Amino acid sequence: MGEVWDAVYNSLTERNNWTPRKADKLWVSEIGACGRAVALRLRNEERAQPDVDNLLVMRGGIAWENQTFAELQQEYGKDVRAQTRLSDENWSGKPDFDLFHASEKATPIIIEHKAQDPRSSFGKPKEKHLLQLALYGWLYEKQFGVEPRLKLFYRAWGEWAEYDIGVFQDVIQVSGSCHGKQLLKQVQVSFDDNRAYKEMLRATGVMPPYEEKRECRWCGYADACARDWKKDEDTRRVMHALVKAG
Repeated sequence: MGEVWDAVYNSLTERNNWTPRKADKLWVSEIGACGRAVALRLRNEERAQPDVDNLLVMRGGIAWENQTFAELQQEYGKDVRAQTRLSDENWSGKPDFDLFHASEKATPIIIEHKAQDPRSSFGKPKEKHLLQLALYGWLYEKQFGVEPRLKLFYRAWGEWAEYDIGVFQDVIQVSGSCHGKQLLKQVQVSFDDNRAYKEMLRATGVMPPYEEKRECRWCGYADACARDWKKDEDTRRVMHALVKAG
Protein backbone atom coordinates (compact mmCIF):
# COMPACT_ATOMS: atom_id res chain seq x y z
CA MET A 1 0.00 0.00 0.00
CA GLY A 2 2.90 2.35 0.71
CA GLU A 3 4.06 2.00 -2.90
CA VAL A 4 0.62 2.97 -4.21
CA TRP A 5 0.50 6.00 -1.90
CA ASP A 6 4.00 7.04 -3.04
CA ALA A 7 2.92 6.77 -6.67
CA VAL A 8 -0.12 8.99 -6.04
CA TYR A 9 1.98 11.53 -4.14
CA ASN A 10 4.59 11.60 -6.92
CA SER A 11 1.86 12.12 -9.52
CA LEU A 12 0.66 15.13 -7.56
CA THR A 13 4.05 16.70 -6.92
CA GLU A 14 5.27 16.25 -10.49
CA ARG A 15 2.62 18.67 -11.75
CA ASN A 16 3.75 22.01 -13.09
CA ASN A 17 4.12 24.69 -10.39
CA TRP A 18 3.15 22.30 -7.54
CA THR A 19 3.50 23.59 -3.97
CA PRO A 20 1.81 22.30 -0.79
CA ARG A 21 -1.13 24.12 0.80
CA LYS A 22 -0.57 26.00 4.05
CA ALA A 23 -1.34 23.61 6.92
CA ASP A 24 -2.34 26.37 9.35
CA LYS A 25 -4.96 27.85 7.01
CA LEU A 26 -8.32 26.70 5.76
CA TRP A 27 -8.17 24.91 2.42
CA VAL A 28 -10.49 25.89 -0.43
CA SER A 29 -11.57 22.25 -0.74
CA GLU A 30 -12.90 22.52 2.82
CA ILE A 31 -15.52 25.20 2.10
CA GLY A 32 -18.09 22.53 1.31
CA ALA A 33 -16.63 19.91 3.61
CA CYS A 34 -17.55 18.57 7.05
CA GLY A 35 -16.79 21.10 9.78
CA ARG A 36 -15.54 18.41 12.15
CA ALA A 37 -12.95 17.19 9.62
CA VAL A 38 -11.77 20.79 9.18
CA ALA A 39 -11.47 21.30 12.94
CA LEU A 40 -9.61 18.00 13.41
CA ARG A 41 -7.12 18.84 10.66
CA LEU A 42 -6.46 22.25 12.19
CA ARG A 43 -5.82 20.46 15.51
CA ASN A 44 -3.18 18.34 13.74
CA GLU A 45 -5.04 15.10 14.46
CA GLU A 46 -3.57 12.06 12.73
CA ARG A 47 -5.24 11.29 9.43
CA ALA A 48 -5.50 7.72 8.20
CA GLN A 49 -4.10 6.95 4.75
CA PRO A 50 -6.73 6.12 2.11
CA ASP A 51 -7.20 2.45 1.33
CA VAL A 52 -5.90 0.97 -1.91
CA ASP A 53 -9.19 1.38 -3.80
CA ASN A 54 -9.38 5.09 -2.99
CA LEU A 55 -5.72 5.58 -3.84
CA LEU A 56 -6.24 4.01 -7.25
CA VAL A 57 -9.24 6.28 -7.82
CA MET A 58 -7.09 9.28 -6.84
CA ARG A 59 -4.35 8.25 -9.24
CA GLY A 60 -6.89 7.77 -12.01
CA GLY A 61 -8.26 11.25 -11.30
CA ILE A 62 -4.78 12.74 -11.54
CA ALA A 63 -4.29 11.03 -14.90
CA TRP A 64 -7.50 12.62 -16.22
CA GLU A 65 -6.42 16.05 -14.97
CA ASN A 66 -2.97 15.68 -16.52
CA GLN A 67 -4.55 14.76 -19.85
CA THR A 68 -6.80 17.82 -19.72
CA PHE A 69 -3.82 20.02 -18.85
CA ALA A 70 -1.88 18.66 -21.82
CA GLU A 71 -4.81 19.44 -24.13
CA LEU A 72 -5.09 22.98 -22.74
CA GLN A 73 -1.36 23.49 -23.21
CA GLN A 74 -1.63 22.36 -26.80
CA GLU A 75 -4.40 24.92 -27.43
CA TYR A 76 -3.23 27.86 -25.29
CA GLY A 77 0.52 27.31 -24.83
CA LYS A 78 2.06 29.41 -22.09
CA ASP A 79 -1.29 31.10 -21.36
CA VAL A 80 -2.34 28.10 -19.25
CA ARG A 81 -0.94 27.36 -15.79
CA ALA A 82 -1.60 24.66 -13.22
CA GLN A 83 -1.77 24.74 -9.42
CA THR A 84 -1.35 28.50 -8.95
CA ARG A 85 -1.45 29.35 -5.25
CA LEU A 86 -4.25 31.63 -4.05
CA SER A 87 -4.43 32.70 -0.43
CA ASP A 88 -5.39 35.34 2.10
CA GLU A 89 -5.22 35.52 5.88
CA ASN A 90 -7.63 32.55 6.26
CA TRP A 91 -7.60 30.49 3.07
CA SER A 92 -5.08 28.59 0.97
CA GLY A 93 -5.77 26.76 -2.26
CA LYS A 94 -4.69 26.02 -5.80
CA PRO A 95 -7.21 25.84 -8.65
CA ASP A 96 -6.42 23.11 -11.13
CA PHE A 97 -5.81 25.45 -14.06
CA ASP A 98 -5.95 29.13 -14.94
CA LEU A 99 -5.82 30.87 -18.32
CA PHE A 100 -4.64 34.32 -19.36
CA HIS A 101 -3.16 35.34 -16.00
CA ALA A 102 -1.74 38.91 -16.23
CA SER A 103 -2.74 38.97 -19.88
CA GLU A 104 -3.98 42.08 -21.67
CA LYS A 105 -5.65 40.11 -24.47
CA ALA A 106 -8.31 38.26 -22.46
CA THR A 107 -10.08 38.05 -19.10
CA PRO A 108 -8.44 35.50 -16.76
CA ILE A 109 -10.25 32.18 -16.45
CA ILE A 110 -10.10 29.79 -13.51
CA ILE A 111 -10.84 26.15 -14.37
CA GLU A 112 -11.60 23.58 -11.70
CA HIS A 113 -11.40 19.99 -12.93
CA LYS A 114 -13.26 17.14 -11.22
CA ALA A 115 -12.38 13.62 -12.33
CA GLN A 116 -15.92 12.33 -11.86
CA ASP A 117 -18.61 11.07 -14.18
CA PRO A 118 -21.00 14.06 -14.47
CA ARG A 119 -23.95 11.69 -14.69
CA SER A 120 -23.31 10.61 -11.08
CA SER A 121 -25.01 13.85 -9.96
CA PHE A 122 -27.69 13.68 -12.68
CA GLY A 123 -25.82 16.09 -14.92
CA LYS A 124 -25.80 18.90 -12.35
CA PRO A 125 -22.69 20.27 -10.64
CA LYS A 126 -22.36 19.43 -6.96
CA GLU A 127 -22.97 22.35 -4.62
CA LYS A 128 -19.60 21.94 -2.87
CA HIS A 129 -17.81 22.18 -6.23
CA LEU A 130 -19.67 25.41 -6.99
CA LEU A 131 -18.75 26.81 -3.58
CA GLN A 132 -15.08 25.93 -4.08
CA LEU A 133 -14.97 27.55 -7.51
CA ALA A 134 -16.72 30.66 -6.17
CA LEU A 135 -14.07 30.89 -3.44
CA TYR A 136 -11.25 30.56 -5.97
CA GLY A 137 -12.75 33.44 -7.93
CA TRP A 138 -13.14 35.52 -4.77
CA LEU A 139 -9.51 34.87 -3.76
CA TYR A 140 -8.18 35.57 -7.25
CA GLU A 141 -9.93 38.93 -7.40
CA LYS A 142 -8.76 39.76 -3.88
CA GLN A 143 -5.17 38.82 -4.70
CA PHE A 144 -4.80 40.23 -8.22
CA GLY A 145 -7.55 42.87 -8.47
CA VAL A 146 -9.23 41.23 -11.48
CA GLU A 147 -12.50 39.29 -11.47
CA PRO A 148 -11.91 36.04 -13.39
CA ARG A 149 -14.33 33.97 -15.38
CA LEU A 150 -15.08 30.59 -13.80
CA LYS A 151 -15.33 27.20 -15.49
CA LEU A 152 -16.05 23.78 -14.02
CA PHE A 153 -15.00 20.62 -15.87
CA TYR A 154 -16.13 17.07 -15.11
CA ARG A 155 -14.19 14.41 -16.96
CA ALA A 156 -13.87 10.68 -16.33
CA TRP A 157 -14.29 7.38 -18.12
CA GLY A 158 -15.17 8.94 -21.45
CA GLU A 159 -17.76 11.32 -20.02
CA TRP A 160 -17.40 15.08 -20.20
CA ALA A 161 -19.23 18.14 -18.91
CA GLU A 162 -18.17 21.77 -19.14
CA TYR A 163 -19.93 24.60 -17.32
CA ASP A 164 -19.58 28.35 -17.10
CA ILE A 165 -20.24 29.59 -13.57
CA GLY A 166 -21.54 33.01 -12.57
CA VAL A 167 -21.67 34.04 -8.90
CA PHE A 168 -24.34 36.55 -7.86
CA GLN A 169 -24.36 36.86 -4.05
CA ASP A 170 -26.11 33.66 -2.89
CA VAL A 171 -27.14 32.54 -6.38
CA ILE A 172 -24.80 30.69 -8.73
CA GLN A 173 -25.76 30.47 -12.39
CA VAL A 174 -24.64 27.38 -14.26
CA SER A 175 -24.65 27.11 -18.04
CA GLY A 176 -23.03 24.55 -20.31
CA SER A 177 -23.42 21.01 -21.52
CA CYS A 178 -23.26 17.55 -20.00
CA HIS A 179 -23.22 14.34 -22.03
CA GLY A 180 -24.54 16.25 -25.04
CA LYS A 181 -27.37 17.97 -23.15
CA GLN A 182 -27.50 21.70 -22.52
CA LEU A 183 -27.94 22.91 -18.95
CA LEU A 184 -28.97 26.34 -17.71
CA LYS A 185 -29.66 26.44 -14.00
CA GLN A 186 -29.61 28.75 -11.00
CA VAL A 187 -28.46 27.21 -7.74
CA GLN A 188 -29.24 28.79 -4.36
CA VAL A 189 -26.18 28.58 -2.11
CA SER A 190 -24.90 30.21 1.09
CA PHE A 191 -21.40 31.07 -0.04
CA ASP A 192 -20.72 33.92 2.41
CA ASP A 193 -22.30 32.01 5.33
CA ASN A 194 -20.29 28.87 4.58
CA ARG A 195 -17.06 30.84 4.28
CA ALA A 196 -17.71 32.79 7.50
CA TYR A 197 -18.58 29.57 9.38
CA LYS A 198 -15.31 27.88 8.44
CA GLU A 199 -13.35 31.02 9.34
CA MET A 200 -15.06 31.00 12.75
CA LEU A 201 -13.98 27.37 13.27
CA ARG A 202 -10.40 28.35 12.52
CA ALA A 203 -10.47 31.37 14.82
CA THR A 204 -12.14 29.71 17.81
CA GLY A 205 -11.16 26.03 17.55
CA VAL A 206 -14.80 25.04 18.19
CA MET A 207 -15.69 21.42 17.39
CA PRO A 208 -19.04 21.22 15.56
CA PRO A 209 -21.66 18.68 16.72
CA TYR A 210 -21.24 15.07 15.59
CA GLU A 211 -23.39 14.11 12.62
CA GLU A 212 -22.81 10.83 10.80
CA LYS A 213 -22.99 11.14 7.02
CA ARG A 214 -22.48 8.86 4.05
CA GLU A 215 -19.13 10.54 3.32
CA CYS A 216 -17.78 9.50 6.75
CA ARG A 217 -16.74 6.10 5.39
CA TRP A 218 -14.13 7.78 3.14
CA CYS A 219 -12.91 10.38 5.63
CA GLY A 220 -9.35 10.02 6.90
CA TYR A 221 -10.42 11.57 10.21
CA ALA A 222 -13.25 9.09 10.88
CA ASP A 223 -11.44 7.34 13.76
CA ALA A 224 -10.29 10.59 15.38
CA CYS A 225 -13.77 12.03 14.95
CA ALA A 226 -15.41 9.02 16.62
CA ARG A 227 -12.95 9.16 19.53
CA ASP A 228 -13.58 12.87 20.03
CA TRP A 229 -17.36 12.38 19.91
CA LYS A 230 -17.22 9.43 22.36
CA LYS A 231 -15.10 11.46 24.79
CA ASP A 232 -17.57 14.34 24.68
CA GLU A 233 -20.52 11.97 24.98
CA ASP A 234 -18.98 10.24 28.02
CA THR A 235 -18.43 13.65 29.65
CA ARG A 236 -22.05 14.61 29.01
CA ARG A 237 -23.28 11.36 30.57
CA VAL A 238 -21.15 11.85 33.68
CA MET A 239 -22.36 15.44 34.10
CA HIS A 240 -25.96 14.35 33.59
CA ALA A 241 -25.56 11.62 36.24
CA LEU A 242 -23.97 14.11 38.69
CA VAL A 243 -26.76 16.64 38.18
CA LYS A 244 -29.40 13.95 38.56
CA ALA A 245 -27.76 12.59 41.73
CA GLY A 246 -27.36 16.05 43.25
